[in-house]
Amino acid sequence: MFGIKECKKSSSFKRKIWQLSIQLTPQTSNRIYTQGLIDLGALICTPRNVQCDQCPLQLNCYAFKTHKQLELPLNTKKAKKIKKDKYFIWCKQNDNILLEKRNKKDVWFGLWCLPEVSEDDLKNINYRLKGKISHKFTHYELLGHVIEVNNLKVKSTDNSKYFRSTSSIALPTPIKKFIKTNLD
Repeated sequence: MFGIKECKKSSSFKRKIWQLSIQLTPQTSNRIYTQGLIDLGALICTPRNVQCDQCPLQLNCYAFKTHKQLELPLNTKKAKKIKKDKYFIWCKQNDNILLEKRNKKDVWFGLWCLPEVSEDDLKNINYRLKGKISHKFTHYELLGHVIEVNNLKVKSTDNSKYFRSTSSIALPTPIKKFIKTNLD
């Protein structure tokens, strides 16, 4: 309508829209006016299906006059999510699976998870890939590589324990799904 050529999520765009709303909102009957604007946005001036021929504001509309109805307001470009590779150990003894409780610096803090190791830790170890886990977070995508180490014997500690069943413990969903699929 007003031809503001800025990203609709920017503070500058919001400030300009706010200033326009103060200028244009009537002192009386403002509820009727506001409901009319909501209806226009919901029924006529929609982001993907504009119906300018039915719009009572088309003569004053910048987007209509310049044929930019589908371009304005500007959308933000989504930042490409970075991918993080993480390595988890699959360690099974007598039908029990080794899990460790995540600490404060980790994602999934307080949940039980397959033990995580760094890529450097794997350089001198003989292992095979058991499977992969993919999970999308808000700012990144986790690419989990679950590895099985031959003849690995790990003792339980306060933060790591063997579990026969994982149904009653708190696990991150992607880890829970992987365990359920792969626990023989």
